[in-house]
Amino acid sequence: MNKKYGIAIIGAGYRGKAYSKACLKSNQVELNNICDIVRARAEKAKNKYNFKGVYEDYKKAMEGVYSTSI
Repeated sequence: MNKKYGIAIIGAGYRGKAYSKACLKSNQVELNNICDIVRARAEKAKNKYNFKGVYEDYKKAMEGVYSTSI
């Protein structure tokens, strides 16, 4: 049984998109939360990469996840 690790990505810009794409290639990672100070950008990333949560506050985005990418 493979354990999936929940990930939060802080920033939905260029680097956030690259991290999201890389995470989707792994069967051990689950995209939990996306955080960006521009909510519309975070919402767009949520819809594109199937994140579970959208946040503007990075501290809240990091709650309950295994790892965070900034």
